This record gives sequence, C-alpha cells and structure tokens, in this order.
Amino acid sequence: MKKFNFRAFISLSVTFQFILLGITGIMLYIAPRGRTAYWVNWRFLGFTKSQWEATHTILGYAFIIFISIHLYYNWKVVLSYVKNKITKKLSFTRELLVSMLVVGFMFFSAAVNIPPASFVISLGDNITDSWDKLAEDLPVPHAELMTIKELSKEINKDYMLIKSRLIKASVKFNEEETLKEIAEKNNTTPQELYKIMTGYTEVNNSSHTGSGRKYGYGLMSIKKISADIDKTPAEIIDLLEKKGFKNIDENSVLRDIASQKGYTPYEVYEIITK
Repeated sequence: MKKFNFRAFISLSVTFQFILLGITGIMLYIAPRGRTAYWVNWRFLGFTKSQWEATHTILGYAFIIFISIHLYYNWKVVLSYVKNKITKKLSFTRELLVSMLVVGFMFFSAAVNIPPASFVISLGDNITDSWDKLAEDLPVPHAELMTIKELSKEINKDYMLIKSRLIKASVKFNEEETLKEIAEKNNTTPQELYKIMTGYTEVNNSSHTGSGRKYGYGLMSIKKISADIDKTPAEIIDLLEKKGFKNIDENSVLRDIASQKGYTPYEVYEIITK
C-alpha cells in the first residue's frame, strides 16, 4: 500500500478550506442581521445564520492551523525562493513593493471606510437591509431571547391572554423558556409565535363556533350581536365593563372594543357569548 503523503494532505486541506472560507464569507456578507435572521429563522441552502457563522469560524481557525503546518514543512523552500527573487531580480522587488502597497491600501480603506472599500461595505449593508422587511413585526431587537412574560411587558399586552392564545394553538412551552426555545420545540419560528401571541394568527379550533369561523367580527356592533343572542345591549355593555372595557355603547364595534386591551374581535365576541 502506498504510504500516506502527509504534505499532500495538508496542501489539499488548505485548498479546500480556502474555497469554503470564500463561500461562507459570501453567505455572511449577504445574510440578514441577527435580529432578523433569528426572528424569521432565516436559512440559506438549509443552514441558519448561526450555522454559517459557526462554519466560517471553525474553517478560519482550521485554515490558520493547516497553513502554519504547511509553512512549517516548506519554510526552507519558501525562504530560499523569496531570498533568491529579492537578491537576484529587481523586478520582483518592485512587484513585492506594489503588492504590499495594494494590500496596505485595501486594509486602510476598509479601516477608515473610504472607496473602494466603502462601496463594497455599502453594497453589503444594502443587501442586509433588504432582509429587514421580513421582520417588520419585530417588536424589539432580539425579542426571540425573551420569555413570554418578558415580551408581554415590552409590548404592553396581558400575559394571561397571551398564554391562553398559545395554549389554544397547542403550543408546548413553559414560562422559563425563551421565544427561540419555544419555537424550536414546536418546529416553528419566533415570528409565528408572536403572531399567535398578538392575535394576528387566530386559533383554528371549530369547537368555539359552529363553523370554525374566527374572522369578520371586527365591524359587528353591540346592537347587532344583541339581536343574534339572548342578551340585551345593556347586559352586554355591563359584562364588558366588568372585564375592564370602557366607553362602550350599543353602536360600538368589536374592533374598537378589542383594541383597548390588545384582544382580537373574536376574543371579545367569546366573552360576550359565554
């Protein structure tokens, strides 16, 4: 059996790592900001931003280690080659000087944000910003790292109401878990959980109404509901006032009543008809 060529292994590894570093670098260049990526669980080629970051980091350290080993095994050849070129060929000296100036200018232009580096950075920012429209409903930066109770305080919503919405939606959770952890447990995204919490996504449970319909209640007035059920407008108003709703008359619509406490029109309808 042919002996394993360790030097060839190192050289090939360095080559593959260099290629993959370029790919992961491009992915992170066009990826959304963390607050957006984690909110919508952004993925590219099946990998999340965290996975792309981890891969880029590990490959970067591996590249440094393998290139160091490569130089260790070939340092005499490299040193001899450089000395030979510098001492025997003036043209190489000019090339070395120019290459140092180009690399130095690239470093300086990136550090102080001047062209051409500023153009590249600006392009990256524009691509990154374009993802933000996916998370327009993000209430606060990195809301996915908050517990349900913490987030309910931030958005000024009733915690028990939010909890009941999640339970109705059959979401598995405990009070100590963050939104991100709950989303992972339920195979969804923090964004989708937030929609349930705020009533944007209604629970599809037909046991609450005969038809399972949970939309179209917003413009229903107290007077209209009273005509459909065995309660007078005065009884309905009294019931809602006991629940903390204010400034209600028979012409008030459920949408306006619900907005007082962060409820959905359907949830107010449930209170009335129970």
